[in-house]
Amino acid sequence: MIIVGRMKIGICVGVVVALGGVAHAEVEDFQPSEHWVSTVEAAWMPYGTMLYSGNQGEISFDSDTAWALGGSVGYEMDGGFELGFTTRVIANEKLTCCDFRATELIVGPKLTFHVHPVRELDVQFVVAPDYSHVFFPSDASWPDPSGLTVDFAGTLGYSLGGRLWALGTLGYQRGFQHTTEMSEATPLHPMPMELDTNFATDYAYLAAGVAYRF
Repeated sequence: MIIVGRMKIGICVGVVVALGGVAHAEVEDFQPSEHWVSTVEAAWMPYGTMLYSGNQGEISFDSDTAWALGGSVGYEMDGGFELGFTTRVIANEKLTCCDFRATELIVGPKLTFHVHPVRELDVQFVVAPDYSHVFFPSDASWPDPSGLTVDFAGTLGYSLGGRLWALGTLGYQRGFQHTTEMSEATPLHPMPMELDTNFATDYAYLAAGVAYRF
């Protein structure tokens, strides 16, 4: 699964770089007059894993298709750089091997670079280093994991007229969440100890939504 994860990273980064090349080749000096941008997007996340590293070794669990709803608010400065805040809720983080479902909440900054090749198009390159909290079911063996997650995405916006834009996004989200678990008792260490444990989420996704400039 580590190889699959690297393939997903490579595919997403390759698409983003290709979009960037097209955008820079055709860029014009167009800049929207409205600098504030708010977005709402729904995401389909068909390729996911949960990565465990702890007492039981290193294990990669395949996940069923997850779904997400997210939004952001940001300010696009002259030159196309946008600084914003984003949040996303991911539902149905379920392992394929068992009936284990989790929900993930992500909040944090969003850094976006906009290129406007023509008046009707907005090509965006997004990096979002955020905070994630995964809500495990009450009967889980571990406390809820939390920690850094990084989102890389390429978005194409198309003007619907006025201040409303349609959005399509290809992205990759990689988590670095941690939780804890108790060590196993051994003759040398008869008293169990609390150990730091990696339990991270990993998703590639497609999203669609709308943006409003004001």
